[in-house]
Amino acid sequence: MRSQEIYDEILSLTDDELLLSLPTEDKQCCSKCKSLTLRKRIKDNTYYCSICKEEAKIETIKYYFKNKTSNPIEAVARHRKFWNKIFEIELGKELVKKIII
Repeated sequence: MRSQEIYDEILSLTDDELLLSLPTEDKQCCSKCKSLTLRKRIKDNTYYCSICKEEAKIETIKYYFKNKTSNPIEAVARHRKFWNKIFEIELGKELVKKIII
């Protein structure tokens, strides 16, 4: 992608638009601490949270797997940071080509 395409298609989006474009999957977490580190107890078919150190009530959340987080604010921030870095690299390449030509 050229730098202008990156800006037009990704960086110019609002946070809400960008969030909707991110791929997600549903994951189960502890309803108390939102930890994803749950262990299923086979004998009594319950879940144990390794953070709370107690039996967990299960809640389903959206997990932004490309950004490795379930926090939507963090997912957007990481995505913008990644594309800003790519934008700067592409812009630098384009400027070097213009100087050489």
